[in-house]
Amino acid sequence: MYNSGSKQQAKKPVITSSFGAAMEFGRWMAENHFDKVKDQDGLEWQISVKASQIPDPNDAHGLLWQLKIHTLTRPAAADLVRTKTLNPSEDARIIEILGTTLIPMAIKPKIFVVGTPEQARVLLSEVLPSHREGMGGESFYELKRSLVFRFIDENMEFGGRLCGK
Repeated sequence: MYNSGSKQQAKKPVITSSFGAAMEFGRWMAENHFDKVKDQDGLEWQISVKASQIPDPNDAHGLLWQLKIHTLTRPAAADLVRTKTLNPSEDARIIEILGTTLIPMAIKPKIFVVGTPEQARVLLSEVLPSHREGMGGESFYELKRSLVFRFIDENMEFGGRLCGK
């Protein structure tokens, strides 16, 4: 990769757009195994980080970097039975209603604010491993069940798509 207007090779990759930067960051997370984690029950969650600039409340001309760590999954009823979130005998009606529908589940994002991209890199290199370890040690049983029930309630209102309409 070359610097623009120069025949010397760049010391760092040239990022041509925010999409390119996001792709590079996604690749870094995958290489370091920060992009996926299994909870204690065995359900796989995806971890993503969204970075955006926000105004600095203390400096009218300054900007800060806001980092949001999102943790989400889209299991089917079969995945929830396999991980013992749903019981085939007790939750048979719920499993029948869900069928093969994927249920979006998300944990409240963790939000951090830093001053520079370098501080963001350092923070993420410290926070992501501990976030992964924390996720792997928890079950989220009650959260997953409540999200399933909420999903069914929201999608069956007024003859929604789970009702076959």
